[in-house]
Amino acid sequence: MVSLADRTENTRKELNPPLTRKPGAGQNRPTGSSCTGPVRVVSRADPAMVRDGTQIGALDVGTSSRRAPRGEYETVHGVEAMAPAASILVVEDEPTTKALIQYKLKNSGYAVHSVSDGTEGLAFLEREVPDLIILDLMMPVMSGKEFLVELRRKEHNSDIPVIILTAKTMEKDVLEGLALGADDFVKKPFSPSELLARVKTQLARRKR
Repeated sequence: MVSLADRTENTRKELNPPLTRKPGAGQNRPTGSSCTGPVRVVSRADPAMVRDGTQIGALDVGTSSRRAPRGEYETVHGVEAMAPAASILVVEDEPTTKALIQYKLKNSGYAVHSVSDGTEGLAFLEREVPDLIILDLMMPVMSGKEFLVELRRKEHNSDIPVIILTAKTMEKDVLEGLALGADDFVKKPFSPSELLARVKTQLARRKR
């Protein structure tokens, strides 16, 4: 005869079966880990993958079909990474001015390429199409105005924003530059911060 205590114990075992572990389960989990959700792998070697003090893992939950603007974070196939920086071409023959522009833009996260005259600028455009051009007007070999005319002749270059950086800012010079296809003017001597603000404005307009 089965005692009442034995019946109670058998009922408990039926209602609460012992936990079993599948072969190989948990072999790769670090000791002491209590993770119960999706694993988030963290790369400690890449400081570029840090945002707001939090390291971004090589895997992330969910995906996004939205392409992030350049210089912002995006998630593609579950991998979150920095989108490519906007590319800016500087066409300027004066070394000090060119170096100042490069320093300001690179420190602001942009990819900067520079050439010394219009012919070098056109040669660059044969290899790569930048997101924006900063253009001096008074240069040897090919002036900024001549460069602008050649730039706008090609359809695939027609929508590249151009900021003219020049000491020639009389009304007739501004109107002529706008008629040739310039988008903005910055007067020399210039404030690097003002130039940066105008760059951001033109890039934002292009994304619309």
